[in-house]
Amino acid sequence: MHDFVTASALFVCLSAYRLCTIDEVIGLFTSAKGEELFGKEGAASMAEHAKEVKAQGSKYCDCPACAPGKELMDAEADTDC
Repeated sequence: MHDFVTASALFVCLSAYRLCTIDEVIGLFTSAKGEELFGKEGAASMAEHAKEVKAQGSKYCDCPACAPGKELMDAEADTDC
């Protein structure tokens, strides 16, 4: 029961705070705001990684914040809920 409640709460949070698309994060990391937030080298490194993720066909960011949300979206798609 505890896992179901935890998963349900997380799903509600994901509905309010959606996952970032890979194009959104590329846009951020290649912007002046991205450089301001992550530093020039950090933003460039993250942009390069995001471009690799996109080249592999992913539509969503794979960062530690977004990856669990993507797993939940995939799991929901596989259920009859």
